[in-house]
Amino acid sequence: MKTILCYGDSNAWGFIPAKATRYDYDIRWPGITAKILGEEYRLIEDCISGRTTVYEDPCVKCRCGSDNLGYSLLAHAPLDMVILALGTNDLKFTDSNGSMRGIARLIDLTLNADVAFDAYAPVYPNGVKLLLIGPPVIDASIPEKRPGHALADAAHESTLLSEKYERVAKEKGIYFLDASRYVKPSPADCLHMEPEEHAKLGKAVAEKIRGIFEATNAVNKDMP
Repeated sequence: MKTILCYGDSNAWGFIPAKATRYDYDIRWPGITAKILGEEYRLIEDCISGRTTVYEDPCVKCRCGSDNLGYSLLAHAPLDMVILALGTNDLKFTDSNGSMRGIARLIDLTLNADVAFDAYAPVYPNGVKLLLIGPPVIDASIPEKRPGHALADAAHESTLLSEKYERVAKEKGIYFLDASRYVKPSPADCLHMEPEEHAKLGKAVAEKIRGIFEATNAVNKDMP
């Protein structure tokens, strides 16, 4: 069995647009991904609404991704894959370049978890596969619909995240999937996804994961 940790923010958590409650497991995309992958995979959700990459939220506690990453990796080890599915909330505090630097730091911490977090046993005894998901965009109507929101002025910067995240993924030699190619935010709150969008993303992530592991297995079979 392959063990996968999904480390994400509100869209991975399953935030229901404009309600601030949570979709059931079989509706939110990590649950859909797990169902498609089947019993050969175990997908662990560690997702929190408002989570950033490396930025502290002065108004809400426990949202800094780099502060909480070590706890999550050590608690759920041993792991075969980590999915990083966050970044939009960075735009409350920085621009897309700052978020790009933040995700690069989070990637480095993830890849070097044994040293970074003083692991007693290897977090990835069989090596790690790291999948970075480029965030969905923010609906361009958010300044009019939600003028007081912390992300009200971030719609344009959100359209730049996936391209910059993909660039970081290539530099770091990790896998990448652009969520904005598959899903769009709900017009109800401009940020979070409706059930049909979760279904699309869940399927895309499952296909990506399966392809990664199948390619690795094929290479291993060809090795002497």
